[in-house]
Amino acid sequence: MKNLFIIFLLLFGFKTFSQDLEKLKLHDTIYLVLPETDSLISLKLKNFTLYVNNFKFGIEYQFIDSIGRGSILMQTQNDDSFPNSPKNTIVKRRRFFKEHKDAIVTLDFIKQVGVKEFFVDALQAVHLVHKFYIISESDLKNRKIELKKTLVYASGYAKF
Repeated sequence: MKNLFIIFLLLFGFKTFSQDLEKLKLHDTIYLVLPETDSLISLKLKNFTLYVNNFKFGIEYQFIDSIGRGSILMQTQNDDSFPNSPKNTIVKRRRFFKEHKDAIVTLDFIKQVGVKEFFVDALQAVHLVHKFYIISESDLKNRKIELKKTLVYASGYAKF
């Protein structure tokens, strides 16, 4: 009986997991909830390391595969640093989460799926199919949320 329960859990757990990836593929915009810092931090997670660095002009997020297959680099730009360029920060109300809950991704989800599987295989970030916005974890407690448009760069991920 215990074995049957484990098999049932595994089958439906993977199905739910893949359905989430399928839903994400349908959205043209993906919202990532990531940490924000005033200096350089390094988070060693299950299958990758995340480096977050706050520069004068914006924030840089780098996902490095623990296997060494490649990395994903994401950069936001501070609106104050480039006054003549289009605004990269959008402020939304809290109800935004309810309206776009299928397109919001947390670091835990990326940890479960894997960096390459999430960014390269599922979302094709290399080909710029989707737009990405970053939401700071600290903003989740606020009534208004800042969405920061980001540029995505991938390196070292080749198709074999």
